[in-house]
Amino acid sequence: MTAQAVAFGGSSLEPAAASDALLAVTGLSVEYLTPRGPARAVQDVSFSLRPGEILGLAGESGCGKSTIAHATMRLIKDPGFITAGSIRFRDVEVLNMSSGALRDFRWRRVALVSQSAMNALNPVLPVGTQIVDALMAHERIGRRQARRRAEELFELVGIEPRRLRSYAHQLSGGMRQRSIIAMALALNPEVLIMDEPTTALDVVVQRDILQQIEDLQARFGFAILFITHDLSLLVELSTRIAVMYAGRLVEVAPAEELLMRPLHPYTKGLMNSFPSIDGANERLEGIPGAPPDLVSPPSGCAFHPRCPSCTGEDRSLYRLQTSSRPELQEVAPNHWVACHLYR
Repeated sequence: MTAQAVAFGGSSLEPAAASDALLAVTGLSVEYLTPRGPARAVQDVSFSLRPGEILGLAGESGCGKSTIAHATMRLIKDPGFITAGSIRFRDVEVLNMSSGALRDFRWRRVALVSQSAMNALNPVLPVGTQIVDALMAHERIGRRQARRRAEELFELVGIEPRRLRSYAHQLSGGMRQRSIIAMALALNPEVLIMDEPTTALDVVVQRDILQQIEDLQARFGFAILFITHDLSLLVELSTRIAVMYAGRLVEVAPAEELLMRPLHPYTKGLMNSFPSIDGANERLEGIPGAPPDLVSPPSGCAFHPRCPSCTGEDRSLYRLQTSSRPELQEVAPNHWVACHLYR
């Protein structure tokens, strides 16, 4: 059984309430059942995505980023289920869609580029056959017309059309990822969800893929939810960035603002974990400790066991950090943070 949302509404976070939002997620919560109890993978998350915008979603592995991607597409499978929230596309509730409406929503309205192209592609079918089958499943076109469209898509992402005859294992990592992007663009979606699209690729191929994404987005104008653990990628690519920790958003800000003025200690830790390409060499600093157990998370702020500002010197602050969960608050125009340091 795959349960859908049992409650609607949620956080009052302003970005999710934007009147011009193409995709609006409000108060989303997702749990996975485990032998030890429910693991709260996503808790009361709200955000919006506007037409033509690139929203970056960053955080360590296991913070809930991919769960948000799958929930948005209504792809959460047992033992996971959506416990609360609303996902609205052009003001239509995705969680209430019929199977027919959901079929139209996926790929035609919102498409997903998964994080492992090798796993996403069928190993026993040529890549071209998979694109043709996807086109024919959603469009009333013949196989020859679908094949021509597949050739156009490969040219669009910089692959020679003859490689449509190749199997996944015959393509390089970069070509496999481009193939997945081509498949996602087949029906001209309005939103592209990209879940770690450059994982396991070397830095040169990463740069090529990111440039390809930027060029395609500028040409076709689709909005992107770009998910990655690499904050340095998002700073350059995104319009806005949302930072996740332990299933919750802890900071949301315009990309340039986040780069120049990160506020949450976790965001600062992520920023300090990648080198600058210019300026003096500086020692990189990791974030001590490990992400929390989502079945039994720490009381108060989930980051407090790893937070360099949670020292106990300020007793009233320490009491808040260890007993009260901070809520997102707007501390500067369009800059939101969930941290007791800004209470």
